[in-house]
Amino acid sequence: MEEQNDIQQDSLFSIVPGGGHEASDIVAYKIQMMEEVQTTWQELFHGFDELHAITYSLGIKQVESVMGLFQRGDVVIGSPSQVRQAVQELLAEQEFDLKTICQNAYLQQRIKDGSFQFYLEDGGVHAKIYLLRADDGRNRIILGSANFSRQAWNGTQLETYLFEDNSRFFEHYMQLYEALRDESSSKVSIKAKPLRADGSNLQDLPIIQKVVQARKPVIIEKVPSREEVEYTFSVTQEGKEWAERVNHAYVKPDNHGVVHFTSKTVDRMQAYMKRSEHEKKLRVVENPEFLLDYKEHSASFSGKAWDLNPSKEDVQRDIHCLYQYLDGTEGFTGDIKKLQETYTKILLYMFLSPFMAKLRYDYSPYAPENSVGKYFPMYMIIRGPKSGGKSSIIRTGQHLMFGKSLHTLPTSVISPIKLDAYKVGIKGCPVLIDDVTNSRFRYLKDIVKSDDALIRGHNINHGTFLITTNDGQVLDPSVIKRTLVFTIPNQLAEDESVKRDSSFAQLQKKMGNALYRAFLHRMFDEIDAFSDYMVSDTKKMDGWFPDIFKVGAKILQKVIADVDMELYPSIKLFTWQDFMGEMTKSQKAIYILSALFDDYSDCFHVKKETDSLRVDFSTAESKQVNKFLDMLQNELPVSLEPHMIGNVLQLRYSKTKEVTGIDFQKQKDFFSRISSIFRGD
Repeated sequence: MEEQNDIQQDSLFSIVPGGGHEASDIVAYKIQMMEEVQTTWQELFHGFDELHAITYSLGIKQVESVMGLFQRGDVVIGSPSQVRQAVQELLAEQEFDLKTICQNAYLQQRIKDGSFQFYLEDGGVHAKIYLLRADDGRNRIILGSANFSRQAWNGTQLETYLFEDNSRFFEHYMQLYEALRDESSSKVSIKAKPLRADGSNLQDLPIIQKVVQARKPVIIEKVPSREEVEYTFSVTQEGKEWAERVNHAYVKPDNHGVVHFTSKTVDRMQAYMKRSEHEKKLRVVENPEFLLDYKEHSASFSGKAWDLNPSKEDVQRDIHCLYQYLDGTEGFTGDIKKLQETYTKILLYMFLSPFMAKLRYDYSPYAPENSVGKYFPMYMIIRGPKSGGKSSIIRTGQHLMFGKSLHTLPTSVISPIKLDAYKVGIKGCPVLIDDVTNSRFRYLKDIVKSDDALIRGHNINHGTFLITTNDGQVLDPSVIKRTLVFTIPNQLAEDESVKRDSSFAQLQKKMGNALYRAFLHRMFDEIDAFSDYMVSDTKKMDGWFPDIFKVGAKILQKVIADVDMELYPSIKLFTWQDFMGEMTKSQKAIYILSALFDDYSDCFHVKKETDSLRVDFSTAESKQVNKFLDMLQNELPVSLEPHMIGNVLQLRYSKTKEVTGIDFQKQKDFFSRISSIFRGD
């Protein structure tokens, strides 16, 4: 309770003059204009002994020039960011300011001799106030729009300058200044040096020094609204685009710092914009835009509005086609029912995928850190041997959604820089990236963790990416956490695969999108309710879980029931656990562990008394098996407690036996079995 009171006392707005108002109030001052004066900054600042300034940003050379006119003074520096979005920006700003200050020899000397001091604000200030005082009692207040920079004071840009001599408000402004300086700012130390990369002088950052010295929390106030952050992000992004345009139009200042815009400049810029847009269309394979309007509960594809009330007969036709496709899995190797179930889950995710953008956006302010992708993934990986139908099921999903398959992206887009263009350029569509190799998988870690820009940009209609691979042996844990991962171990013989591809292609041509339109019609109301509940306080009390997969599975079953058709056995009431749960993502690791035991049982050592299973391939004839160890450690269920000791994988035996259905007991030879019988084992 005492700490809470201290924190409240540290709040700037409870101590500054005029601070005791309602949150929505502002303090305004009436002024009267007396005359217009033609002057210079030198004349305005001349004739006084001390200066106290608050500035939003500064130019270090201007501060040096002005401070040469004063015996003493100090400056509080605000934030150069339009909207400070997070504590990392505060730290970055202070690092930049500290480096700038430390590189100016004159100001460094003034700081060391105690005649001048910098303070870096940590609460949020935008004011520009200059308080001048002479030892003989005279004073001057300078207000307006001008920051403490040369450009703001040299008359080359439109600024507002207001000043008053011997003002009766001077002491009032000094109280405000001192409160800001002492309570919501951090002093730059005399010994401060630019921040070292190893962090050894981290305490030179004023805010860090303040935390260490105060030994209590420092409150960073004025967190911006989501709209402010999104506005700033949009402006910043557009600023980057304009920087490119200006650069390619050869727009540069001359020796006097003046930029000349001519008609030729405009022509060059326009030509670059036209060329870059054409290149963008070539770079981003043109996928039709699929846009959902959440206010109107409508959808459009390639600019054409959809009728979300299809006929019963059309919906039945699509369902028949889907069932025929699932029936076509007969003849694959392995567990057919499990294969059909995996195919169904892939289709359900594709049906839900256009909603993921909005759900990610709505959930982001309330989600635990870095967990948006865990509940609403925008990536799916399907791995398994060739001829397992991985690409075919995705194209089937696209046909059921859009009545056609979409362009497949080349594997070269799997890089952080390239895929960013597709994240923005593709609207609402689940897009296939086929046959990605292990060499490309190393980029996924950076890709799946760099989607915040879509949320900050309020992008509620971005696409999703469906990745297939015949490799994909090892996935980073951060990728597994944010990505749907399905394993299809089933296969078709090569000659049978060719025949089946042809029949599947014919079946896909018969598919319309009536089933999906009926699904969308029902889903809009569900998404509204889901989003409203997701951000409510109720969920915190009843253990609510954001399970969009369960909602989608219910809707799909209802749509099928509405047209009087039986449910296919694989169309179940799935939940998040069936998509993102540990057992689902561990399928490949479990399959490989079982296969390795079949071929290398001598490498598995059970110790029941310690409930341990050791997997040691050091004596195996084939050293290739060692490449699986990293994957097993990363992807086996946590309940198996997998961990590496050197090149040996350690597992909890009882849980491993339960999950795999294998007791991992080595097959005894004939004489050993006879001996066991006589011993009564």
